[in-house]
Amino acid sequence: MLNNGQYLGKVAPGGPSCVFGKSAKKGTPQVTVLVEVYEGHHIGEQMQWIGYLSGGAKNGTIGALRTMGFIGDDLADFDQQSPETVFPFTVGTEPYNGKDYTKITRIGGALEMSKAELKALAEEINPTLAQFKPAADPLNGDEPPF
Repeated sequence: MLNNGQYLGKVAPGGPSCVFGKSAKKGTPQVTVLVEVYEGHHIGEQMQWIGYLSGGAKNGTIGALRTMGFIGDDLADFDQQSPETVFPFTVGTEPYNGKDYTKITRIGGALEMSKAELKALAEEINPTLAQFKPAADPLNGDEPPF
């Protein structure tokens, strides 16, 4: 099982790329995608992502499907596709009915930098950063620059 954190992944090969169904409790339309870790210590490990296709969740689910590489304008064709797009995803723990469940909580978005990566980036950017002075802050008594 994957630990909470950020990963790079892709739709797992070898089976249907996605499965459409309904949630057991309310019958909400949903899509399940098996996501495989693409690189790093957990390479090859897999976890299901479930997106809901109703209400406020619909737009986020469609955005996630696009991020994973699904194309076209007919949802009924998505299970025939084999996307190979690499995308970031986040695993987290969320409570449900008094128990904690580990699941994919986000598809897409930026991956967080390690401290070492941030330090290397800062060394590159800091000379440019120093060339740009902060704007005046009138709330602190500074005069506007005009």
